[in-house]
Amino acid sequence: MRHDDELLLAQILRDGIATVEDMGERVKITRDVLGALSRLGLNTAARSVEDEIDKEECLEHGICHLCGGELSRRDVPEYHPYGSTVAVERRQVVYCQECGWEAE
Repeated sequence: MRHDDELLLAQILRDGIATVEDMGERVKITRDVLGALSRLGLNTAARSVEDEIDKEECLEHGICHLCGGELSRRDVPEYHPYGSTVAVERRQVVYCQECGWEAE
């Protein structure tokens, strides 16, 4: 397939994906399309479609940018040795229960 044809196919797929209202569903569909394009060897089209997933927008909606699952928060202890004792500091981590992705 020619490069121009791949980009045209990618544009058609992006337009179709953009009609999906739910952000989580949109990410899941995009990931499915990426997998199919990669298996077909259409890597240029796959990269073009992948650019449609905006990580920051997904985080704002509480959606994982990798799998489309809902993000949750949890406290994670951080241990800091301080002389003969250990100070425990808690930090909040955002994570996805479906795929295991996490960020601070």
